[in-house]
Amino acid sequence: MVCKQSSLFTLAPFLDEEGVIRVKGRLGEAKDLTYEERHPIIIPKGYVAFLLVKSQHEDLKHAGVGTLISSLRSRYWIISVRSLAKRVVKQCVSCRRYDARPMDQVTAPLPQDRVTRAPPFSVTDTDHAGPLYCSDTGDKKLYIVLFSCAVTRALHLELVDSLSVDDFILAFRRFVARRALPSIIYSDNAKTFKAANSLLQTHFGKEIVCWKNICPLSPNWGGWWERLVRSVKSSLRKSLGRQTVNKVVLETILTEIEACVNSRPLMYIAEKGKILIPSLFLIGRATPLTSTELNNFEQVINLSEREELEESLTEKFWQIWKSEYLRNLPPLTLKSKKTNNSLQLDSVVLIRDEKKPRMWWPLGKVVKLYNGIDGKVRAAQLKTEKGLITRSINHICLLEDSSHDPLMENISHQSQQHSPSHAHTSNDSEPPSTDQREEIPSHEVPKQTRPKIGAIVTRVGRNVKPRQILDM
Repeated sequence: MVCKQSSLFTLAPFLDEEGVIRVKGRLGEAKDLTYEERHPIIIPKGYVAFLLVKSQHEDLKHAGVGTLISSLRSRYWIISVRSLAKRVVKQCVSCRRYDARPMDQVTAPLPQDRVTRAPPFSVTDTDHAGPLYCSDTGDKKLYIVLFSCAVTRALHLELVDSLSVDDFILAFRRFVARRALPSIIYSDNAKTFKAANSLLQTHFGKEIVCWKNICPLSPNWGGWWERLVRSVKSSLRKSLGRQTVNKVVLETILTEIEACVNSRPLMYIAEKGKILIPSLFLIGRATPLTSTELNNFEQVINLSEREELEESLTEKFWQIWKSEYLRNLPPLTLKSKKTNNSLQLDSVVLIRDEKKPRMWWPLGKVVKLYNGIDGKVRAAQLKTEKGLITRSINHICLLEDSSHDPLMENISHQSQQHSPSHAHTSNDSEPPSTDQREEIPSHEVPKQTRPKIGAIVTRVGRNVKPRQILDM
């Protein structure tokens, strides 16, 4: 007899001639079905059920959840079969290679360099845009070098003949002569910028100029200057259209675009007279003049009074920048309700490559994790067959999910109980006690079963190494 409170009561179970518990059901008169199909065997959820579902999933050539459940019901009635089938499919490495999505993370807070008051272009980011063609240069490609201020959002443009290091250094010298030498420079990982970094470090030293490169193949890490690249391209495309001009005219147009971009408002215009634009930090006025206070600045003849007025206006601009601009920056957004912290060292991952089909994406092993200033994993160093590479978390598809799974922990615990060596080994999820370490000689215990005292280990016994903070 089955108790009414039991979950098996609604299945009307009975014992067959061999003592196997089966489902009575309502298909007893279905002669087209076999005896096993009419009365499937009841299997409780656990390690045996997990192995059965996993074996059936592989026999069906990695079929989906619906097909897997339908095939199992022809012989077995597994308790909570749908949740178990979903976990088997989710943890199947072959299926995850084709179905796993790139990992996601909470939006990172803004770097300290962007939200700290500093002179214009003291924190600079640089990038290339192009190619462009001129009527007097034939098929020769020209490029734009963009220098933007991370604090005031001001922009400086230079036209160069190529992407070589020499042309960039000349453009950088012109930029420094007009805007002063920056203390921090952000850029991507282009070969030109890396070579320029080496030259600058040799000439100035790391104490004078600090060059920071973002994670490879992660333009979203430099979104604040990529947006200005788009603004320049849009203005240039709409200004020229299909016409081709000579190099002198192109340089003039780029200078005018620079002035227009520097005259854009940095925030919503709420009140008259509170328009904050990058030009106010560069030259102290806008073009055209829109503020009566700025008009009064032109009427002052006394040099001392002019200096005092200039200092007061500059201080007022910074107060508006602090009270209005910073507070109106986009808040922290959650891309998903569930944060993703399951990436661990030694995890096997699939590396996304937008230039190749998914089946040709390379595999990698996590050897180092990089955390942001908020403690979240932002990038990882991966070991591939071609060497070590660094990729952001958006390019990583996790194949080995080491996140907390109560069902799988229960299954793992049951498998250890059924294992013959369970009585001679300690639990993988906890370090062995002092008494156990004294009873078991160290030469008889494998290294992976002897974690360090106080170390953090995963449920499979792997030591979790400390993460490194990514200084960005």
